[in-house]
Amino acid sequence: MTKRCLGIAFGFTVVASAFHFADNAARFAHYHDAATSWFNPASVVVAWFLQVALGATGFLLDRNGRPAGRPILLGYSTLGFAGFLHYLVPPMEGMDVMMHVLIAFEAIASAILLAVILTRHDATKQGGLETHH
Repeated sequence: MTKRCLGIAFGFTVVASAFHFADNAARFAHYHDAATSWFNPASVVVAWFLQVALGATGFLLDRNGRPAGRPILLGYSTLGFAGFLHYLVPPMEGMDVMMHVLIAFEAIASAILLAVILTRHDATKQGGLETHH
């Protein structure tokens, strides 16, 4: 897999999570009635920005050949499965089809990113070919 594939998968995951988190913030009361002084629509938006910042850090480190990038990206990719936690917090009857679709969309995007990360090989290591400058 190339760096381009990783970039596309990362971008797809960011977009999918943006749709899911935006829906969470806009329709917060429909997902659950667990609003507190710290858990509210604004905290959902802040969480999304922090999550994307983590992923972007991993992506940039990886693109620049830094070994820390891959584990950070792996961690970021697993966060997309956290949407399934909605199914542990009642009331589920308040969730409509679009909510389920957005949870699935983010999970699928995250699974694709995870697969790209795990199957990606640096071109300089394939077949024993190394470039020397």
